[in-house]
Amino acid sequence: MQYSNYQSGPMYQPPVPNKRSAGMETAAFVLGIVSIVTCTCIYISVICGALAIMFALLSKGGATSMSNRARYALILGLIGLIATVIMYASAFAYAIHTYGSIENLLKEYCNLTGMDFNELYGDLFAQ
Repeated sequence: MQYSNYQSGPMYQPPVPNKRSAGMETAAFVLGIVSIVTCTCIYISVICGALAIMFALLSKGGATSMSNRARYALILGLIGLIATVIMYASAFAYAIHTYGSIENLLKEYCNLTGMDFNELYGDLFAQ
């Protein structure tokens, strides 16, 4: 009788546990939505967008691919960050276009607030 067709070792291998984190996916998804909704508030949007991207990438655990929910969270975080950067860059470009330079913009700000330009300039660029 030949036993060469039989393998040695255990025949049953336990299933590999899912290393993905559903909590991280949910957190990333919610933070991505918050990043888009608050894209007019630079601090909240940038922080939430960056955290959404990090949590989406960390949610895959040891797996080689991301789940669909994590992929959507990553996209939402990126959209929130890009929308914030575009919004603030266009507002800054419009202000520079309207007033001609940063110095003229600061002078107009001083006229609106009643501050002295030298005091404002000293506060901004003092070391």
